[in-house]
Amino acid sequence: MRPWRLLPRFDGRTLPVTLLELELQGEIDKYVSSLWLLREQDPTRFPSELHWLLFENCRVDPVLAGERIGLYRHANSYAARFCLRLARTLRSTEPAARAAAVTELRRFYRLSRERKFQHIERMS
Repeated sequence: MRPWRLLPRFDGRTLPVTLLELELQGEIDKYVSSLWLLREQDPTRFPSELHWLLFENCRVDPVLAGERIGLYRHANSYAARFCLRLARTLRSTEPAARAAAVTELRRFYRLSRERKFQHIERMS
């Protein structure tokens, strides 16, 4: 995998980031931002079908993905596991629940690649 440089951290260092990490973060961001948008439109309803639509009912086009198809499937699978657990927190309409989710996301994104995947495996 080709490493990129992540934005500088608070201590001024940069961290290498792979395409797999970018895809993982993109999948998680897509779920969380979609969920928050849907909750803004109807705060009384939790869109439980969103997880199914984005993670279980999706398919990667092998023609478009080419040799990266495994990478996209891997990122989607791990993001699905992470978001399923995060949804337990996001189900609540309390402001504290949203703050807890933001804290979890920030903590997760600061982990190294290895620790991100270990974290997901431990929580499932």
